[in-house]
Amino acid sequence: MSRCAAPAVCVYGGNGITMSETNYWRTRVGRRGLLRGGAIGGLGLAGAALIGCGGGDEPTTAAPATPSGSAVAAGSTATATPSSSTPQPGGTLIIPIAAEPPHLDPSKTLAYGLHTPIGPVYSRLVRTVWPTEAAHRGDFTLQPDLAEEWEVVDPSTYVFRLREGAQWHDVAPVSGRVVDAEDIKVALDLYRSEGAHRSAYSPIAEVSTPDDRTISVKMTQPFALFLETLSNSVRQMFPREVLEREGGLEAAPVIGSGAFVFDSFQRGDRFVGKRNPNYFLDDLPYLDGYEVRFIPDASTRIAGFRAGQLDYVGLGSWDAAREIIGTNPEAIHEEAIPAHSTFAPAMNLTKPPFNDERVRQGMSLAMDRNATVEALFSGRGIRGWGVPWVFAQDAEWTDEQLGPWINRFDPAEAKKLLTAAGFENGFDTEMRFFAYSEVMESQIQLFQADMLAHLGIKVQLAPQEYAGWFEGFTAMQWDGMAWGFQIGTSATTDDFMYSNMNSASPANYYYIKDAEIDALTEQIRGAADVEERRALVSKVHAIDVAKMYRLAAPQGNGHGMVSPRLQGWSPTMQYRAWSTYGSSAVTKMWVTA
Repeated sequence: MSRCAAPAVCVYGGNGITMSETNYWRTRVGRRGLLRGGAIGGLGLAGAALIGCGGGDEPTTAAPATPSGSAVAAGSTATATPSSSTPQPGGTLIIPIAAEPPHLDPSKTLAYGLHTPIGPVYSRLVRTVWPTEAAHRGDFTLQPDLAEEWEVVDPSTYVFRLREGAQWHDVAPVSGRVVDAEDIKVALDLYRSEGAHRSAYSPIAEVSTPDDRTISVKMTQPFALFLETLSNSVRQMFPREVLEREGGLEAAPVIGSGAFVFDSFQRGDRFVGKRNPNYFLDDLPYLDGYEVRFIPDASTRIAGFRAGQLDYVGLGSWDAAREIIGTNPEAIHEEAIPAHSTFAPAMNLTKPPFNDERVRQGMSLAMDRNATVEALFSGRGIRGWGVPWVFAQDAEWTDEQLGPWINRFDPAEAKKLLTAAGFENGFDTEMRFFAYSEVMESQIQLFQADMLAHLGIKVQLAPQEYAGWFEGFTAMQWDGMAWGFQIGTSATTDDFMYSNMNSASPANYYYIKDAEIDALTEQIRGAADVEERRALVSKVHAIDVAKMYRLAAPQGNGHGMVSPRLQGWSPTMQYRAWSTYGSSAVTKMWVTA
């Protein structure tokens, strides 16, 4: 039995371990990835952690000229530090994103277009440390949020004690009442029964409320990763009354217990939050408010940052960052190396020709990954893979671990594989996509060209608008191909294993149905021992790259520019700050005049 309370240690990094400061930079980028702490902004910080959110670039095996993941001012090799060590109350933080909310219901979608703006309005049961609380860059210690303490009674039973006096916002129909255990039960019951979080909460058997401040959660089986799951930055708690009002959670106003209160939402323009005067943490937040502006055009976002109208902008490439460094030398450039590919060509594996692994392997061999990394990312990116190596080991996947289908560009061998599968002259297929950035659109076109030139595969591109694309892809309402993603909220071992790859999961967008992967991802859920869990993750990765269930695509390093007036953050904004999914971290940020 173990107990954790403020200032609790209960350390759970995204992979259940605490990583060294040095390793963190090379590991945690890639989740719309990996950490609950946040992710892409602008698109969020381009690509690295993007998944299903705003995209950016892809990575290469070559290390960037700057230290991986470090923040760089004016092109120098200097880690960004706040210009003021004393928080200054007041001011408004303004960031842009490429998309906007399809609606306001956090239970129905994991889209960054929604969770970026609403994050600061909500609280979770537990969270990971905010930037100024972290002991080092790899510190993702759990902290109390609405739960002031918790107890792991046994591997299948968790008990949470709510923070005394935490209130919902002073907005009808709740009007500032105290958060109680029934609210949490209603939220968990909704998440586990329907919507976008269902796979994450599927191990829950029963939620009970012994009293107004206590929640007991029993699992159907040992679930060692439950606290990690709760700490994901999109697992918001809401008052039960909102489910009964007209429009439910989809309607405004958004009501939470977070550091900021909903002010306004204007489609096609912005989402605005104002300081919560009754927030349960004393003297917070520092800001008077924040704005998330919906700016789909990358050049408009960049122009706004250059003009001082925006405090952060995510970028699609090193070239874009270099241009801003030239015109705004006072701005801070940050770069982060991905731990996996957020985006990659997805195939409907249930139907020909993609149900034949020889077709998938041949297509992988026909992808000139090194050329893509050089042409689009200036050599600053990775060749690409699906499973983040940080959940399995302390260094990137080796060439041997990536297997024969990713390591080389071999059109001749690719042609032999397709011929053996009965597609000597290729075939026709459609690829649906949403271009999160111009760089992403270029990468899709390069993939299209490789398939036609080397295999005779004619990929008809079908661009979509964001909301329709996201909902259609995540509902798996497509045939042929899609430029797909592992959902951007993926931050934990369970997200990348069970949610993204188990055939029973509604977030298994790549149509993976493999009995061995199903068994392994179930085992991972119950594995409390870190080394056992890492070994199991390695096995899943080996199957993934051998069968080529996902055509690993190059991923560029994440790039972003930060205004010098923004304080209280630490590199990288992708996971440590507020550019998208980690948006509650804005609670401890401030701006200087």
